[in-house]
Amino acid sequence: MASSSPGWQITPRDRELLAALHYAPFTARQLHKLSCTWTEPFSSARLVRDRLQRLAAAKLVAAHRYAILRPGQPENYYVPTRQGYQLVHGPDSEPPTKGFLSRVALGRQPHQQALSDFIVHTAWGAHQSGLSLAGFYRENTIRLDAGARSVYPDCSFLLMRGRERFRFFVEIDNGTERVRSQKDTESIERKIRTYDAFQDRRPGHRFRVLFVSAQNSRERLSHILDLAAQVIRDPNRTLFYGTTLATYLTTHHPVTAPRFLDHRGDGQPLVPDIKLASARPPAALRSVATPC
Repeated sequence: MASSSPGWQITPRDRELLAALHYAPFTARQLHKLSCTWTEPFSSARLVRDRLQRLAAAKLVAAHRYAILRPGQPENYYVPTRQGYQLVHGPDSEPPTKGFLSRVALGRQPHQQALSDFIVHTAWGAHQSGLSLAGFYRENTIRLDAGARSVYPDCSFLLMRGRERFRFFVEIDNGTERVRSQKDTESIERKIRTYDAFQDRRPGHRFRVLFVSAQNSRERLSHILDLAAQVIRDPNRTLFYGTTLATYLTTHHPVTAPRFLDHRGDGQPLVPDIKLASARPPAALRSVATPC
């Protein structure tokens, strides 16, 4: 497919970029890091922005500005257009949700920024540790039913190593929901009880639920895990993990390092490590400055 610029055409890396936007809206910074998992990574975020401008001119992506500022320059985030989505998924394909191609609502932007960062770091970390990320469901595309209750995870994915499969459901916590309240539909307690009941209905399909504090509140995270310890039906079952977003994003081996806590307060990795040495990585590696 050619654009309006003579001699310009879609490359395999462009297709990987467009396919990546199926996970979530991403910024150029996030796509630069995610590209480390592709066949041909980008060498800088500037080159990602340049390519996104080309794709926007060809009406394959749309750029929107985050109103919530972070340290540094304001960031644009990108979503595919219908044309860009169908280029990857087929001419008759339809986006999985109504808001898939739309800008992120102002009130949802902090949540989306945190979720997108978490997804990118997870994919990057899986690649670093020789694992595959598969079976991905983005926000609002999967519903788990447990009797009269249901829950929509913020995302879900598999980490695969050979024949091993590890399923995760993610809950990004921005500190806006009540922790304890069975009556409140949006409470953390109701989510915990629903996930616990859903696992009871599928005993042969194990998974973990990851609570990630986007506000980096260890106190709130402790309340959530203490609550899980009190309400789960089988206290010997390790179902819920928790960490702060800052802890996760500054871990060089986020998938195999024990940076999550379970309801007993024990450190847990997402996937048991078989490669990483027992010694912790040097301090310089813990802040991941250079993606590739």
